Amino acid sequence: MSATFAGPITRSPHPASSASDRIHRLDIRDLDELSPDTTESHGEEGLTMRNQKEIRETSIRSARKLNIRELRALLGRCGMSVSDYDIEYVAALHGADGQPAYGASPHDGCGRPLPGNRGRPLILLSDLALADLETAVVTIYHEIAHHRSYRSVGHAGTEAAAERYGWRMYSEFVRQSA
Repeated sequence: MSATFAGPITRSPHPASSASDRIHRLDIRDLDELSPDTTESHGEEGLTMRNQKEIRETSIRSARKLNIRELRALLGRCGMSVSDYDIEYVAALHGADGQPAYGASPHDGCGRPLPGNRGRPLILLSDLALADLETAVVTIYHEIAHHRSYRSVGHAGTEAAAERYGWRMYSEFVRQSA
């Protein structure tokens, strides 16, 4: 599978989502941001990834990584079920540029999601994504944004739009778990 990236993902917090930003639907702002961008190709096989350009030693923690089953349960208890997706662990993911990636939402050449073990759209998470709760939640919803974009408009959308969606959903997660 091949993929290209426009550049590193920056980590800046986004304001908490409003009550009208619901968890399981793309709103008009999301659809407007999903226009094709030739500078952000996702390859012939449609592999979309959340990647990191430079890894610092502090980002790879010695703390126990999150368990996907526990993470799914935690999201479900907050009303943010991810049961429509198969989330699977891979020790390491690498983008086309060879840099480590947080996660991936693989699609075939026609834009159909590759299925996981249960036949649902697959989301792959690496050790980077499971380093802490914030990163895991942002990464899962970043990849969900790519799946939803393919389903809605036939392409992966932009990395920036997927990242904004991931942060909005993390804000919702924090609000729901408070």
